Amino acid sequence: MACAGTGAFSQDTATVETPPSLSDVKWAGPAPDPSFLKGKTVIVLTYVTWCPKCNAWTGKVAAEIKQESVDKPVVVLAISTDTPPAGALEYMQERKLVGPNVFHGFDPTIAARFGFANKFINYAIVSPEGKIVASGNAGSHFTDDKKPSYASARYIAESNDLGSLRFVKPEMPGALKERLWLIELGVSRDVKKMEAGLSPEESDLLRSTIQSGIAAELEQLEELSKSESIADKLSAVNKATFLTSQFAATSEGRRAKELLAQLAKDSAIKDEMSAKKQYDAAMKIADPIRRRKALESLVKKFAETEYGRQAAQATER
Repeated sequence: MACAGTGAFSQDTATVETPPSLSDVKWAGPAPDPSFLKGKTVIVLTYVTWCPKCNAWTGKVAAEIKQESVDKPVVVLAISTDTPPAGALEYMQERKLVGPNVFHGFDPTIAARFGFANKFINYAIVSPEGKIVASGNAGSHFTDDKKPSYASARYIAESNDLGSLRFVKPEMPGALKERLWLIELGVSRDVKKMEAGLSPEESDLLRSTIQSGIAAELEQLEELSKSESIADKLSAVNKATFLTSQFAATSEGRRAKELLAQLAKDSAIKDEMSAKKQYDAAMKIADPIRRRKALESLVKKFAETEYGRQAAQATER
Protein backbone atom coordinates (compact mmCIF):
# COMPACT_ATOMS: atom_id res chain seq x y z
CA MET A 1 0.00 0.00 0.00
CA ALA A 2 1.31 3.48 -0.83
CA CYS A 3 0.10 7.03 -0.46
CA ALA A 4 0.70 9.42 -3.35
CA GLY A 5 -0.05 13.02 -4.21
CA THR A 6 -2.40 14.14 -6.95
CA GLY A 7 -1.13 16.71 -9.41
CA ALA A 8 2.11 18.63 -8.93
CA PHE A 9 1.71 19.58 -5.31
CA SER A 10 3.70 18.17 -2.41
CA GLN A 11 2.44 16.65 0.84
CA ASP A 12 2.39 19.78 3.05
CA THR A 13 1.71 18.69 6.61
CA ALA A 14 0.25 21.22 9.06
CA THR A 15 2.89 22.62 11.40
CA VAL A 16 0.60 23.25 14.38
CA GLU A 17 -0.76 20.77 16.92
CA THR A 18 -4.02 22.56 17.67
CA PRO A 19 -6.18 24.25 15.02
CA PRO A 20 -6.01 28.04 14.78
CA SER A 21 -8.95 30.25 15.68
CA LEU A 22 -11.88 30.34 13.27
CA SER A 23 -12.74 33.91 14.25
CA ASP A 24 -11.35 35.31 10.97
CA VAL A 25 -13.45 33.00 8.78
CA LYS A 26 -16.43 34.54 7.00
CA TRP A 27 -19.14 31.88 6.86
CA ALA A 28 -21.89 31.25 4.33
CA GLY A 29 -24.59 30.91 6.96
CA PRO A 30 -24.34 30.28 10.71
CA ALA A 31 -20.82 30.04 12.11
CA PRO A 32 -19.80 26.79 13.81
CA ASP A 33 -19.46 27.18 17.58
CA PRO A 34 -16.02 25.76 18.58
CA SER A 35 -17.42 24.53 21.90
CA PHE A 36 -19.88 22.29 19.99
CA LEU A 37 -17.12 20.86 17.81
CA LYS A 38 -15.34 19.38 20.82
CA GLY A 39 -16.16 15.71 21.24
CA LYS A 40 -16.46 15.25 17.47
CA THR A 41 -13.93 14.79 14.69
CA VAL A 42 -13.52 17.82 12.45
CA ILE A 43 -12.23 17.76 8.87
CA VAL A 44 -10.87 21.16 7.85
CA LEU A 45 -10.57 21.43 4.08
CA THR A 46 -8.76 24.55 2.80
CA TYR A 47 -8.87 25.13 -0.96
CA VAL A 48 -8.78 27.45 -3.97
CA THR A 49 -11.40 27.45 -6.69
CA TRP A 50 -9.26 28.68 -9.61
CA CYS A 51 -6.80 25.77 -9.94
CA PRO A 52 -7.61 23.60 -13.04
CA LYS A 53 -5.49 20.64 -11.83
CA CYS A 54 -7.19 20.70 -8.43
CA ASN A 55 -10.64 21.04 -9.95
CA ALA A 56 -10.08 17.79 -11.83
CA TRP A 57 -10.14 15.77 -8.57
CA THR A 58 -11.74 17.89 -5.83
CA GLY A 59 -15.14 16.41 -6.67
CA LYS A 60 -13.80 12.93 -5.89
CA VAL A 61 -12.35 14.09 -2.57
CA ALA A 62 -15.63 15.81 -1.69
CA ALA A 63 -17.63 12.69 -2.56
CA GLU A 64 -15.48 10.45 -0.37
CA ILE A 65 -15.50 12.85 2.58
CA LYS A 66 -19.28 13.20 2.38
CA GLN A 67 -19.81 9.44 2.12
CA GLU A 68 -17.55 8.63 5.07
CA SER A 69 -18.93 11.36 7.36
CA VAL A 70 -22.61 10.45 7.01
CA ASP A 71 -24.19 9.45 10.35
CA LYS A 72 -20.85 9.79 12.14
CA PRO A 73 -19.68 12.37 14.72
CA VAL A 74 -17.80 14.20 11.98
CA VAL A 75 -18.07 17.89 11.06
CA VAL A 76 -16.64 19.28 7.82
CA LEU A 77 -15.33 22.85 7.60
CA ALA A 78 -14.74 23.65 3.92
CA ILE A 79 -12.87 26.97 3.77
CA SER A 80 -11.89 28.68 0.53
CA THR A 81 -8.77 30.86 0.51
CA ASP A 82 -9.68 32.72 -2.69
CA THR A 83 -13.46 32.98 -3.00
CA PRO A 84 -15.92 34.81 -0.69
CA PRO A 85 -18.60 32.77 1.13
CA ALA A 86 -21.36 32.72 -1.50
CA GLY A 87 -18.96 31.64 -4.25
CA ALA A 88 -17.26 29.10 -1.98
CA LEU A 89 -20.64 27.56 -1.13
CA GLU A 90 -21.59 27.40 -4.81
CA TYR A 91 -18.26 25.71 -5.65
CA MET A 92 -18.79 22.98 -3.07
CA GLN A 93 -22.49 22.62 -3.90
CA GLU A 94 -21.42 21.72 -7.45
CA ARG A 95 -19.26 19.00 -5.88
CA LYS A 96 -22.15 17.98 -3.59
CA LEU A 97 -20.20 18.58 -0.38
CA VAL A 98 -23.25 19.80 1.52
CA GLY A 99 -25.20 18.57 4.52
CA PRO A 100 -26.22 19.42 8.06
CA ASN A 101 -22.69 18.67 9.31
CA VAL A 102 -20.92 20.80 6.66
CA PHE A 103 -20.00 24.48 7.01
CA HIS A 104 -18.69 26.64 4.17
CA GLY A 105 -16.49 29.69 4.60
CA PHE A 106 -13.78 32.01 3.27
CA ASP A 107 -10.49 33.01 4.86
CA PRO A 108 -7.42 33.95 2.78
CA THR A 109 -5.14 33.33 5.79
CA ILE A 110 -6.42 29.95 6.98
CA ALA A 111 -3.90 27.78 5.08
CA ALA A 112 -0.97 29.82 6.39
CA ARG A 113 -2.33 29.71 9.94
CA PHE A 114 -2.48 25.92 9.76
CA GLY A 115 1.12 25.98 8.61
CA PHE A 116 0.52 24.69 5.08
CA ALA A 117 3.13 25.73 2.54
CA ASN A 118 0.57 26.48 -0.17
CA LYS A 119 -3.04 27.57 -0.55
CA PHE A 120 -4.13 24.97 -3.10
CA ILE A 121 -6.12 22.24 -1.32
CA ASN A 122 -5.11 20.78 2.02
CA TYR A 123 -6.78 18.98 4.88
CA ALA A 124 -6.37 18.65 8.63
CA ILE A 125 -8.16 16.16 10.86
CA VAL A 126 -8.94 17.50 14.33
CA SER A 127 -9.59 14.87 17.01
CA PRO A 128 -12.51 14.98 19.48
CA GLU A 129 -9.97 16.36 22.01
CA GLY A 130 -9.16 19.28 19.71
CA LYS A 131 -5.72 18.15 18.46
CA ILE A 132 -4.58 17.86 14.84
CA VAL A 133 -3.98 14.14 14.28
CA ALA A 134 -3.53 14.02 10.49
CA SER A 135 -2.97 16.57 7.75
CA GLY A 136 -1.53 17.13 4.31
CA ASN A 137 -2.31 17.71 0.66
CA ALA A 138 -5.97 16.78 0.14
CA GLY A 139 -5.00 15.10 -3.11
CA SER A 140 -2.95 12.52 -1.24
CA HIS A 141 -4.40 9.12 -1.96
CA PHE A 142 -3.73 5.43 -1.47
CA THR A 143 -2.85 3.28 -4.46
CA ASP A 144 -4.30 0.04 -3.12
CA ASP A 145 -7.78 -1.17 -4.05
CA LYS A 146 -9.39 -0.34 -0.72
CA LYS A 147 -12.09 2.28 -0.48
CA PRO A 148 -12.03 5.18 0.13
CA SER A 149 -8.71 6.12 -1.48
CA TYR A 150 -8.13 9.75 -0.44
CA ALA A 151 -6.18 10.12 2.81
CA SER A 152 -8.67 12.39 4.58
CA ALA A 153 -11.64 10.08 3.93
CA ARG A 154 -9.56 6.95 4.64
CA TYR A 155 -8.73 8.30 8.10
CA ILE A 156 -12.45 8.73 8.87
CA ALA A 157 -13.24 5.28 7.51
CA GLU A 158 -10.61 3.52 9.61
CA SER A 159 -10.59 5.56 12.84
CA ASN A 160 -11.83 3.89 16.01
CA ASP A 161 -12.33 7.16 17.88
CA LEU A 162 -14.33 9.78 16.02
CA GLY A 163 -16.13 11.02 19.13
CA SER A 164 -19.85 10.80 19.77
CA LEU A 165 -23.22 12.28 18.87
CA ARG A 166 -25.69 13.39 21.51
CA PHE A 167 -28.88 13.12 19.51
CA VAL A 168 -28.40 11.94 15.93
CA LYS A 169 -28.86 8.19 15.33
CA PRO A 170 -28.12 6.46 11.99
CA GLU A 171 -31.50 4.71 11.91
CA MET A 172 -33.49 7.96 12.10
CA PRO A 173 -35.35 9.43 9.09
CA GLY A 174 -33.22 11.91 7.13
CA ALA A 175 -35.44 14.91 7.85
CA LEU A 176 -35.22 14.24 11.59
CA LYS A 177 -31.44 13.86 11.52
CA GLU A 178 -31.05 17.18 9.72
CA ARG A 179 -32.97 18.95 12.48
CA LEU A 180 -31.11 17.20 15.29
CA TRP A 181 -27.78 18.21 13.78
CA LEU A 182 -28.85 21.81 14.44
CA ILE A 183 -28.86 21.02 18.16
CA GLU A 184 -25.69 18.90 17.97
CA LEU A 185 -23.83 21.91 16.59
CA GLY A 186 -25.50 24.64 18.63
CA VAL A 187 -26.97 26.24 15.50
CA SER A 188 -30.55 26.24 16.80
CA ARG A 189 -32.56 25.19 19.85
CA ASP A 190 -36.03 26.20 18.63
CA VAL A 191 -37.79 22.84 18.67
CA LYS A 192 -41.08 24.27 17.40
CA LYS A 193 -39.42 25.59 14.24
CA MET A 194 -37.66 22.27 13.79
CA GLU A 195 -41.00 20.46 13.79
CA ALA A 196 -42.14 22.31 10.66
CA GLY A 197 -42.69 19.81 7.87
CA LEU A 198 -42.42 16.74 10.09
CA SER A 199 -45.18 14.19 10.49
CA PRO A 200 -46.79 13.85 13.96
CA GLU A 201 -44.81 10.66 14.50
CA GLU A 202 -41.55 12.37 13.54
CA SER A 203 -42.36 15.33 15.82
CA ASP A 204 -42.91 12.96 18.73
CA LEU A 205 -39.65 11.19 17.95
CA LEU A 206 -37.82 14.53 17.72
CA ARG A 207 -38.99 15.59 21.16
CA SER A 208 -38.43 12.21 22.79
CA THR A 209 -34.93 11.99 21.30
CA ILE A 210 -34.02 15.43 22.61
CA GLN A 211 -35.42 14.59 26.04
CA SER A 212 -33.56 11.27 26.30
CA GLY A 213 -30.42 12.94 25.01
CA ILE A 214 -30.35 15.68 27.63
CA ALA A 215 -31.22 13.16 30.35
CA ALA A 216 -28.19 11.08 29.30
CA GLU A 217 -26.01 14.19 29.28
CA LEU A 218 -27.09 15.06 32.80
CA GLU A 219 -26.39 11.52 34.02
CA GLN A 220 -22.87 11.67 32.60
CA LEU A 221 -22.42 15.15 34.04
CA GLU A 222 -23.35 13.95 37.51
CA GLU A 223 -20.75 11.18 37.33
CA LEU A 224 -17.98 13.34 35.91
CA SER A 225 -18.54 16.08 38.50
CA LYS A 226 -17.76 13.56 41.29
CA SER A 227 -14.39 12.62 39.77
CA GLU A 228 -11.06 13.80 41.21
CA SER A 229 -9.61 14.07 37.70
CA ILE A 230 -9.20 17.59 36.29
CA ALA A 231 -9.84 16.22 32.79
CA ASP A 232 -13.13 14.67 33.94
CA LYS A 233 -14.16 17.84 35.70
CA LEU A 234 -13.42 19.87 32.57
CA SER A 235 -15.60 17.45 30.61
CA ALA A 236 -18.27 18.04 33.25
CA VAL A 237 -17.95 21.79 32.76
CA ASN A 238 -18.39 21.36 29.00
CA LYS A 239 -21.50 19.22 29.46
CA ALA A 240 -22.94 21.59 32.05
CA THR A 241 -22.30 24.56 29.76
CA PHE A 242 -24.01 22.75 26.89
CA LEU A 243 -27.11 21.97 28.95
CA THR A 244 -27.40 25.42 30.49
CA SER A 245 -26.93 27.18 27.15
CA GLN A 246 -29.25 24.97 25.10
CA PHE A 247 -31.85 23.78 27.61
CA ALA A 248 -31.89 26.35 30.42
CA ALA A 249 -35.67 26.09 30.87
CA THR A 250 -35.65 22.34 31.51
CA SER A 251 -35.11 20.59 34.84
CA GLU A 252 -31.89 19.14 33.41
CA GLY A 253 -30.71 22.60 32.47
CA ARG A 254 -31.42 23.93 35.95
CA ARG A 255 -29.60 21.01 37.56
CA ALA A 256 -26.65 21.54 35.20
CA LYS A 257 -26.53 25.18 36.29
CA GLU A 258 -26.30 24.07 39.94
CA LEU A 259 -23.49 21.63 39.15
CA LEU A 260 -21.66 24.26 37.10
CA ALA A 261 -21.75 26.59 40.11
CA GLN A 262 -20.39 23.81 42.32
CA LEU A 263 -17.59 23.01 39.89
CA ALA A 264 -16.64 26.67 39.75
CA LYS A 265 -15.80 26.57 43.47
CA ASP A 266 -12.87 24.21 42.76
CA SER A 267 -9.80 26.45 42.51
CA ALA A 268 -8.20 24.46 39.66
CA ILE A 269 -11.44 24.42 37.68
CA LYS A 270 -11.98 28.09 38.44
CA ASP A 271 -8.59 28.83 36.88
CA GLU A 272 -9.40 26.65 33.86
CA MET A 273 -12.74 28.39 33.34
CA SER A 274 -11.17 31.84 33.72
CA ALA A 275 -8.41 30.87 31.28
CA LYS A 276 -10.96 29.60 28.77
CA LYS A 277 -12.96 32.82 28.99
CA GLN A 278 -9.82 34.89 28.45
CA TYR A 279 -8.64 32.61 25.65
CA ASP A 280 -11.98 32.77 23.82
CA ALA A 281 -12.00 36.58 24.11
CA ALA A 282 -8.41 36.84 22.86
CA MET A 283 -9.06 34.64 19.83
CA LYS A 284 -11.94 36.88 18.77
CA ILE A 285 -9.60 39.89 18.47
CA ALA A 286 -9.13 40.62 14.76
CA ASP A 287 -5.91 42.61 15.07
CA PRO A 288 -3.03 40.06 15.28
CA ILE A 289 -0.81 42.27 17.45
CA ARG A 290 -3.55 42.91 20.02
CA ARG A 291 -4.53 39.23 19.91
CA ARG A 292 -0.94 38.17 20.60
CA LYS A 293 -0.63 40.55 23.54
CA ALA A 294 -3.89 39.20 25.02
CA LEU A 295 -2.64 35.63 24.65
CA GLU A 296 0.72 36.47 26.22
CA SER A 297 -1.13 38.01 29.18
CA LEU A 298 -3.14 34.80 29.53
CA VAL A 299 0.03 32.68 29.50
CA LYS A 300 1.58 34.73 32.29
CA LYS A 301 -1.48 34.32 34.47
CA PHE A 302 -2.62 30.76 33.62
CA ALA A 303 0.48 28.99 32.26
CA GLU A 304 -0.39 25.66 33.91
CA THR A 305 -3.93 25.44 32.54
CA GLU A 306 -5.02 23.72 29.34
CA TYR A 307 -5.97 27.03 27.74
CA GLY A 308 -2.75 28.60 28.98
CA ARG A 309 -0.86 25.92 27.05
CA GLN A 310 -3.00 26.50 23.96
CA ALA A 311 -2.37 30.24 24.21
CA ALA A 312 1.38 29.61 24.50
CA GLN A 313 1.30 27.55 21.33
CA ALA A 314 -0.73 30.22 19.52
CA THR A 315 1.89 32.89 20.36
CA GLU A 316 4.63 30.74 18.85
CA ARG A 317 3.08 30.83 15.37
